[in-house]
Amino acid sequence: MYVCTINSKKLGITFDYFDSERVLSKNKCKYYLTPKRFAKIESWMIQNFIMDITKEQLDFILKQGWIGEYSNKLQSN
Repeated sequence: MYVCTINSKKLGITFDYFDSERVLSKNKCKYYLTPKRFAKIESWMIQNFIMDITKEQLDFILKQGWIGEYSNKLQSN
């Protein structure tokens, strides 16, 4: 279920956060995050001693698919 929208002006990204892995609807954002995806990012940050994510690191996270991009198959609210 949709929880909230997170907007990072510093990194230039806005994404929806869901409390489960089932993403059934699309908000106005391009990206979304789920608990398992968040755990992957958190683990990577801990392993690499990262406290704040840079734009270059965000690009890496997006390429890894840890922040998901909505499919065109999902309907907008």
